[in-house]
Amino acid sequence: MKKLKYLLALLLIPTLLALTSCILIKSSNTYYDYEQTKVNQISYTDIYNTQGLNKLESTGEHNVLVLPIEFSGDEFPTNYKDCLNRAYNGSADESSDLYTGYSESVKSFYYKSSYGNLNLSFTIADKYTVSATPKQWLSSSSSKLNNVLGLKAYDNGVNLLGAALDKYKENNDAVTFDENADGWIDAIIGVYSCDYTSNGNNAWDTDEYFWAYVYTAAAYETDYNTQSLTNPGFNVYAFLSYSFFFEATTSPAVDYHTMVHEFGHILGLDDYYPSSGSFNPMGQVVMEDYNICDHDMFSKLVLGWVDPIVGNIDGTVTLNEGECLLIPSAESWNGTAFDEYMLIEYYCPTGLNALDSTTQYPQRSLGLTEYGIKIYHIDARLIDDEGTNRYMYWANIKNKSLTEGYMYSVACSNCNKDEDTTFYDYSLCHMIEATKSFRYKMGYAATNDDLFQDGDVFSLDTYAKFFPETTTLDSGSAWNNTVTIDSVTSECATLTITK
Repeated sequence: MKKLKYLLALLLIPTLLALTSCILIKSSNTYYDYEQTKVNQISYTDIYNTQGLNKLESTGEHNVLVLPIEFSGDEFPTNYKDCLNRAYNGSADESSDLYTGYSESVKSFYYKSSYGNLNLSFTIADKYTVSATPKQWLSSSSSKLNNVLGLKAYDNGVNLLGAALDKYKENNDAVTFDENADGWIDAIIGVYSCDYTSNGNNAWDTDEYFWAYVYTAAAYETDYNTQSLTNPGFNVYAFLSYSFFFEATTSPAVDYHTMVHEFGHILGLDDYYPSSGSFNPMGQVVMEDYNICDHDMFSKLVLGWVDPIVGNIDGTVTLNEGECLLIPSAESWNGTAFDEYMLIEYYCPTGLNALDSTTQYPQRSLGLTEYGIKIYHIDARLIDDEGTNRYMYWANIKNKSLTEGYMYSVACSNCNKDEDTTFYDYSLCHMIEATKSFRYKMGYAATNDDLFQDGDVFSLDTYAKFFPETTTLDSGSAWNNTVTIDSVTSECATLTITK
């Protein structure tokens, strides 16, 4: 599994205790009549900017800098730059000069997953060489920095990336990677040459320094994160081993899975697997869970790649591939993706789901192989802090926007439940099992039986054990709809909603 380490955990743990005293803000009942609706007025970039952090915008065209870092005794092969170029910029088309030799690249995956809304390109720098071995580096003071709490800690690659970036700047202008002109390079990726800890013989790496993760340089006291319009530093970055590019392949063919998963964190997505315990709310079969298959519709929704059909009255809806249905409570919905609601996805074992649904990725379950309906309970509500009292409250989103001067964060998590929220039983996104078995709680992976099919009926009453509050949504709002699956084919799915 891949780790996502956020500065947010360091900053907010002491303040989240006040959440239990918060009162739900309810409005009068509001009804929606199954219209396609834009709900991404708030982005992960907006939310993290309120914390002094940055994430890469999830739409548009972006050029991302990749810095290869070579350790003594663990040198890159001679074709490393070609492999990195094809892994990040390559094509699944066998006739292409940049054919990956396997399947997608990071660029092609995100272009397809975003329905053309995100177009990435990657600049692969020449390697930066380190005179030390990985073990020597880790045991030296060079691998450590003071964090924001003034404690000495492993730098999670900041010093390595900073040195590699300085070397790159000697002959190249880094301003081109600050497309939004905020004084930071928009995103940066460090690829180190040695094996990652759990795959190698690095028993001395007890803190898993050599792993794959996304982090922020703002967590440390370092000049590398300095904002400058003429000489930008970096903030959000990925740090991973060259070995990850060959998890399911043999060089020169390259594998995209880990790099795509980590890039999701650069865009702001959380991990959907548990950092502790066995509860796997998404069933291990989506990209930000066990790094297989496509991104799920919730991820695409919050990243601004899809406009859902929104409704909560009696009606019939047909979903085609790439479409989803959002059913909010009539009592409380702020009109954005960052709230609580039910989300329905028409799942197809084709496109970016096809590879992992037909060929089992190493140490993963096979993806779902049938057409069907996925039903998710989403609790992406925000909490806010006005910057003075250091206490967190449920955010009252007005006019589908954030209030200037407040610090916001997503309250619920699938992953860091013991760190990011006092609501341990609440999940950010939870796929409801059609069988009502609740097997994800015990760590089991999803199967085709978990998809809703013709004739299946969903209501909160009949699936109460999937909801921590049993009779209501997490917020206390009622959700009084019944969803009947009329038909599922390889072309579309039709559902009837009644109150």
